[in-house]
Amino acid sequence: MSDKHKEQLSTNRAKIVANMNPDDVLNRLQSRKVMNARDVSRIRDKTQIDDQVELLLDTLMRKPDRAFAELINALVDTDQKHVAKLIGSGLLCMIYSVIILGMCQIRFLGTQPEPDFASFQMRYMAGTGVGIR
Repeated sequence: MSDKHKEQLSTNRAKIVANMNPDDVLNRLQSRKVMNARDVSRIRDKTQIDDQVELLLDTLMRKPDRAFAELINALVDTDQKHVAKLIGSGLLCMIYSVIILGMCQIRFLGTQPEPDFASFQMRYMAGTGVGIR
């Protein structure tokens, strides 16, 4: 993981630990092959949730940079946007992009309304819009 992403996880670590529910996040990270069964088992062996989150963060910091984006994605998917915002170091709106089956998806975390994804994807796929290649 890049130093920048490690710093983002470290800056608000205590708040992340106090607010994250790791159970569903672990399931998502394992299904996305960010963590293997051994990693997940070691984390779940901890009896305290805070200890599980600490070990989860420590484990992710040793993974490739993709693990950071997958963590954010897992937090959003498990209705833990408040934790994803903490990782964003207090930004009002954190934007990240993920390439999924050749289509660009942008998620906004915060109070701003979400954009019209269908319109954005049509422009991107037609090559007339701004997108990530």
